[in-house]
Amino acid sequence: MEFATRAIHGGQEPDSSHGAVTVPIYSTSTYNTGFTTIIDRDRD
Repeated sequence: MEFATRAIHGGQEPDSSHGAVTVPIYSTSTYNTGFTTIIDRDRD
């Protein structure tokens, strides 16, 4: 492991619950559209 890689991951410990060794990447977004009206769209 190169120095730059060690510096990025310094202080990061594996998750004790799940054993994950990296921080998860969440591929979600939330946007403020400015709409003030609620539209009810029932789905069948």
